[in-house]
Amino acid sequence: MFAKRMPTGETRHFDEFRNRLMESGARSFWRPVMATAAMAGFMATAVPALSQEDNRIEEVVVTAERREGSLQETAISMSAFTEEALAQRGFLDLSDIAEATPNLMFTAYGTSMGRSSEALVFIRGIGQTDAYMTADPGVGIYLDGVYLARAAGATLDLIDLERVEVLRGPQGTLFGRNTIGGAINAITAKPDGEFGGKMSLTLGDFDRTDVDAVVHFPIVEDKLFAKVAFASRDRDGHLDEPVKGTKAGDINRQVVRGALRWLPNDDIEVNLSADYARIRQSGGGWSIVGVNPDAPLLEFWTRLVGVHEGLYFPDFLATDKHTSFNERPSIEESDVWGVSLTVDWDIGDYMLKSITAYRDLESITQNDGDSSPLRLDHSPPHTEIQDQFSQEFTLSGTGFDERLNWLAGVYYFEESALIDISVNIGDGVFDALEALPFMSVAAPGLGGLQFMCPGAPFCVFGGAGNPINIAIDLVFDLYQPIENESYAVFTEGTFDITDQLSVTAGVRYTRDEKDLFINQVHQTGFTMLDKGANDSWTSVTPKFALEYRITPEHMIYFSTSRGFKSGGFNGRPTATSEIETYDEEWVTSYEVGFKTDWLDNRLRLNGALFYNDYTDIQLVSSTFSQETGGMIIVTENAGDGEIKGMELELVAMPLPELFISAGIGYTDFSFTDIYPLCGTPEAVGTTCSEVEKSDALQHTPEWTLNASAQYTVNLQGSGASIVFQGDVYYRSKVYFTASNPEAVSEGNFTKANARISYVAPDDTWDVALFVHNLTDKITADNGFEVQAFGDQAVMYGRPREWGVSMRYRF
Repeated sequence: MFAKRMPTGETRHFDEFRNRLMESGARSFWRPVMATAAMAGFMATAVPALSQEDNRIEEVVVTAERREGSLQETAISMSAFTEEALAQRGFLDLSDIAEATPNLMFTAYGTSMGRSSEALVFIRGIGQTDAYMTADPGVGIYLDGVYLARAAGATLDLIDLERVEVLRGPQGTLFGRNTIGGAINAITAKPDGEFGGKMSLTLGDFDRTDVDAVVHFPIVEDKLFAKVAFASRDRDGHLDEPVKGTKAGDINRQVVRGALRWLPNDDIEVNLSADYARIRQSGGGWSIVGVNPDAPLLEFWTRLVGVHEGLYFPDFLATDKHTSFNERPSIEESDVWGVSLTVDWDIGDYMLKSITAYRDLESITQNDGDSSPLRLDHSPPHTEIQDQFSQEFTLSGTGFDERLNWLAGVYYFEESALIDISVNIGDGVFDALEALPFMSVAAPGLGGLQFMCPGAPFCVFGGAGNPINIAIDLVFDLYQPIENESYAVFTEGTFDITDQLSVTAGVRYTRDEKDLFINQVHQTGFTMLDKGANDSWTSVTPKFALEYRITPEHMIYFSTSRGFKSGGFNGRPTATSEIETYDEEWVTSYEVGFKTDWLDNRLRLNGALFYNDYTDIQLVSSTFSQETGGMIIVTENAGDGEIKGMELELVAMPLPELFISAGIGYTDFSFTDIYPLCGTPEAVGTTCSEVEKSDALQHTPEWTLNASAQYTVNLQGSGASIVFQGDVYYRSKVYFTASNPEAVSEGNFTKANARISYVAPDDTWDVALFVHNLTDKITADNGFEVQAFGDQAVMYGRPREWGVSMRYRF
């Protein structure tokens, strides 16, 4: 019945595709999977097509193994996106690629300072929950081989990129900087020596104005080339803030990238690149979705301050997903820049590569931590400064009649950071205590004061000069310099035992050293903290893999590797004893995968099964100081767990005019052991945020699914074409905090995007109409819970948006 609605030529193409699929050498298990996916994608795009030249799925060149090779020949579970593929789906920054990548969670809204340009990334459940500068990422982000150490500003704009690669699993035997969960590589396009470029303009909902421009040009013929790229993003906010009469969640950033490419002779290539990002926006706005009025410090603040001002926290719950009762100004002002020099030198049988890089970050942020007019979190703007230097040398070559490909490298990394913060939490408590007479109160009777007198029936509080007043106060200035260094030696080699069977082995040695100093001065001038700490961690992380090529188009592989993330310091202490280290975390990863092309490169199916033994998992919890009863946020090793799952990615061209892609990711996590959190729970009581064995890993959905279909209608006689594009993304439920409160989570959801483009006959220009979030599904992108104050908050993403985009190439 369906075939009768199609032109005869198209029926023949599809019948040929289906028959060759079923007659190919696929295992019987995969035949129905591939046939169903191809049929479903084809039938979902019942748009008439005209005859055109037969096409094949293009080869994607990647550098995941630090040398150029085909995606299909790289024995790593990875997703790769070309520049055109990113443009066709309307992706603007790195966070967008999560909608097309199985088992990837990319949150651009951090809970630390309220920035909306932070990169909190998870792959297969392993990542980073805290963007504070004392915490390291679990997934490394690289720009042209340079590691970006901090989450702030790492949500890179996708301008003038050759491709983006997402590598799953521990990376270290080929990379300068070790990463435990995976890596995202953004590779910019090199100057090509020809004069040319492109520009685009996008206008749309919320007064959107996006401008992109890239120009390549020669300086010295065949010797020296250059390029300059520029992007500007401007969009109004989407979250109503009735208390301030403003909107949160606006976008205002500009990016400039430049590059020089020098070819002094046939053996040397030198690439100098620089980038600068300027961010001036309000950041995201938090919406309170739950309040526990009996929370100890909230009860304490309410009795001493709130009741006299007539303000009660539960009165400011978000009325809908478009509203926040933020009262404080929201500020996100960041300047991020970097420069790198890459030298490739062919010295006969060997290739020497050097990557020298420097990066700098300055950020001023402010957000209303309690998302209400209350003075629970009334902190002024925070300042963060960071700079980093890295040097990587690698030497690679071949041996044994080119049966062995090997690489060895050394890496050095150093960074200096400074956090300068004025904290104002529980404003008014200190003044109220100073104004009260000395009083004896039953220890468990008044919120957090029960912690001031453990084992005693009464506490004496209040009264001018009482040290308890200062000890419980959370209004202070925090000055926090940080110094980190990392040294590494790594090597990996692949030996072709036969033309079909290869074995890979590698190992890495890493030493991380960290120094932290904290100066904390109370609002009265009393110095609460003036102390430093330092520690170091070392690791040896091996890798082993087998690869078997059944045919030139069908490959299977097995790999096992060890991953490591160094420990660190509790960066938010309120007492000297809280400046303590947490241990490193480890993962042992096992992976079995396959990469296959079928039907003369009209169908591609790649997949992987994995199992991770994950130990000493670092999680963030909110609790109380055992010395002061005040609130602290602490990172500790929560326990051990296991993660198992799979990825399956499909690309198909059943017709020359039709391109289909789809991906499925499954991640199943369970704790196998739980450690006591919050130091000594017996001394802290029941307020400690403990993890239970049944809890899920935060930011880790069980299922991620994506599908995309693109259909091209060639307009006869003109050479022009119309392209129809549709994308769907599904994600199952996620929790945003370690203790899994239901209010701070997001359930299953599906989002869809649509796009229709007109492409000129000579392909020099095109214009497109698009709608993002077609069904206007409003979802939470991140969330937090502070048990001390009983507040639960989430940050909602953008609603449905439409626009028009125009591109011109010259």
